[in-house]
Amino acid sequence: MFVLIPRNSPIPTKKEYTFYTIFDNQTYMDLPVYQGERSKCTENYLLSQFWLSDLPPARRGVVEVTVCFMIDANGILHVSAREATSGSNNAIKITNEGGLTKDDIKKMIEDADRYKLEDEAHMKKVMAHEALTDYVYKLRDNIKDYKVRMRLRETTLSVNELKEIDQQIDDAIEWLDAHQDAEVVDLEDKEAELNNICRLTKLNLH
Repeated sequence: MFVLIPRNSPIPTKKEYTFYTIFDNQTYMDLPVYQGERSKCTENYLLSQFWLSDLPPARRGVVEVTVCFMIDANGILHVSAREATSGSNNAIKITNEGGLTKDDIKKMIEDADRYKLEDEAHMKKVMAHEALTDYVYKLRDNIKDYKVRMRLRETTLSVNELKEIDQQIDDAIEWLDAHQDAEVVDLEDKEAELNNICRLTKLNLH
């Protein structure tokens, strides 16, 4: 998790962020809204959540959803989301009623300071995992491109070798899905395996 509107920001204030689909043919996006500064969602306070449906089916990372966070002069948080090509949109309004007490907020701030190094280490793992996931999907899409496959067949690789590469990529995707909390060193080892595929196929994805 990352902080979009930092603590003590002057109000009114407005921030926008673009999110991308994380699965192939994803037509639905869950949008939780948290209060807090910890890197793990479970360590923060869930204010509310809403959903965006009817997203256009496409490859992972193609569909963009723009989410706008706005705190008005009365301290009310307005969150809206929109996907431009389909026109799909939704919004929620979050007030302070039933939220955290001053003591709760004080404890959250203290915990954020106390676990700062731990949270930074967690974010490093999360970012490394996301980067490697982007890399492996980009590799998959390139390898499955018809023109690329024909070039590889004509120059260097047999049909069976291409099938072996396809399987290696599928295995890497499954490994990433099963190891969401993988250590950075393990992610680096997995990246080295994928780099071997890039060298073999002469693809430059970095």
